[in-house]
Amino acid sequence: MPSCNADVCRVATGSRLTPKLLEAAEGGCDCSLRRVALIISKGSDKCTRRVIRMAFKFLDPEPLTRFTAENPWYSASNRLDSNRAMHCLSILNDIAKEFDRDPSLMSEELDSYVQSIDGTCQWITHYLQREDLNVRLTGEVEEGAAFVHWAGILAVTHGMHPRIARALWSSTAFCKLVIRIWAFKTSTGRFKMVFFSNAGCLILKLMRECLNDEEGRELLLRELTRLPHFARTFTAVTIRRCLQAQEDHLNGSTSRSDALDYVSSAMDVILHSASHNQPVERAFAKRKYLKHLVSTRVSLADGASRTDGTFVYLEESSRRLVALAIDISSNRVDYNFGEMVDGGFVEYIGRLLDLFPENVEHDPEVVERVERVVQILGSQTIHPHVISRLQEVAESIEGLAQRCQNPALKNACDALYEKFQDMGRIYSSFMKGKTYLCDNQKCGQQLRPTASPDGSGSKKCSGCSTVVYCSVQCQEHDWAEMHKSECSRLRVEYFCRKGRRHRYPPSVRAYHVAYFEWIFNRELEEFERRLGEDPDPEEGIPWYDLGPFLGPAVPSPTSASERLTRKKESGSPQPVPITKRLESTRDLCLRPGAELRIVHASLFLGYFGVFLMVQLEKVGERYEAIHSYFYTV
Repeated sequence: MPSCNADVCRVATGSRLTPKLLEAAEGGCDCSLRRVALIISKGSDKCTRRVIRMAFKFLDPEPLTRFTAENPWYSASNRLDSNRAMHCLSILNDIAKEFDRDPSLMSEELDSYVQSIDGTCQWITHYLQREDLNVRLTGEVEEGAAFVHWAGILAVTHGMHPRIARALWSSTAFCKLVIRIWAFKTSTGRFKMVFFSNAGCLILKLMRECLNDEEGRELLLRELTRLPHFARTFTAVTIRRCLQAQEDHLNGSTSRSDALDYVSSAMDVILHSASHNQPVERAFAKRKYLKHLVSTRVSLADGASRTDGTFVYLEESSRRLVALAIDISSNRVDYNFGEMVDGGFVEYIGRLLDLFPENVEHDPEVVERVERVVQILGSQTIHPHVISRLQEVAESIEGLAQRCQNPALKNACDALYEKFQDMGRIYSSFMKGKTYLCDNQKCGQQLRPTASPDGSGSKKCSGCSTVVYCSVQCQEHDWAEMHKSECSRLRVEYFCRKGRRHRYPPSVRAYHVAYFEWIFNRELEEFERRLGEDPDPEEGIPWYDLGPFLGPAVPSPTSASERLTRKKESGSPQPVPITKRLESTRDLCLRPGAELRIVHASLFLGYFGVFLMVQLEKVGERYEAIHSYFYTV
């Protein structure tokens, strides 16, 4: 290809695309290419098919392979190739505009555009490395301006045609470029967050759209994992961007709607990245991201009114927050909701109720969605950790109903407070340092706050880490009678749960056993009326299903297929494997004159469930738990 010379450069004048100018530019003349780009950018002439093909030709990434530390881009042999590509990059936006004006032109040149995507992204990366291109007329370096510019170009490019978007998501160079743009900070430690009307922050849009696409997400996360300390860096950048959006709103440089929209979109970034990469999920959890997100939203809602659109953002974000807390498979849902409560989630719901539109009869789905968020918070009271956090904001929970104008939401808030009070009483009944469980069936110390005879407290089996005892004597007795035959099996099940991060410690089981005991005694008359006769012993264990008394099952706001799956799972329990321990339990319940009952229910603790069975014995006028059995679903 001929280099730029004085004879060829003579045609690099004027304000029109002449045949000689285009011929010189196609021949590789640097001055002619610069003139073509200048004419098109000023609108003096339109971007023709010939110009588009020329641009794609010089965006071939092959010259980049010759750029090395020994032979950099600014060397005599490489500078011309770099300059040619930079001139062609400058007309990408004009090409997009021409495609928008002339769909037939885009149809004809679409294949060429798609083929040039990866090379274009590689040249943009090279552009960002050229400090001489990021200088103002005053000679000062404008930090981050190029990142914002190219984020805008790529955002426009991806929206032109589905094939172009697909080419971007499948481009390694594009994913590397997005990661670099996302993590860029100025010398003052701030991120470039420029908002465009009807488009928002384009840098965030690129990251969100890429992670939202299955192929793009897989490729971007793969490239991300190749970077040092990738999980820690990515989570720090994402959370810091959300906090900066809050700061920018408080100092008046960003509108409330832009800041709310930014944080909402960032939640999608967190959800799609954390749910498909365990190191990223753990890094987010370590930084208590949910607490930051909730507190940010509460802060942004300060001073909002019912007419400024804040309610729409808050209502949408409430569903995203619940999805983040529940739908990431390896998360501990109880700790997630505990973080949300610490961040002000109850107050967040209160702000949502304060801003609730007065006339929503035309859109009952809005009421249903907000009601569902309240119900989901109530359903998480089965976690003792959540109850312990909610007790610190008891007054706020009690005041939610007073902030409701809608009858359905008022009933939901009343139900939440009632359930919180019930679960709070159960939680408060525990005494720290006492024995709450004993898996020796003949002990009878289940949920009795009585210290062990030898003063040593609870004893957990060191083999399976599943069964617990109130004393050494109970542990030795149960080993000889029962546990010796089941310990190895329970050990395998324990490590399977541990590998899936499905934690169900004895303290949580004790809380649920107390919950079952309380419900059974509260609804004892109803049980006697509905259940009547005991089932035939030949049919197995006489189940007393507590499921209908636990309140409505409230799944998280996931896809329709996942909701259907969870609905099927939340029905009748799966057949329980009849073990020696269960045979003994059944025999005790079916013996003549036995004042024993068995209750059961499936508890869904997030991404996994627990089937819990509790054996109750009549003591005076009420039944008390004496044994429990569980397995994870």
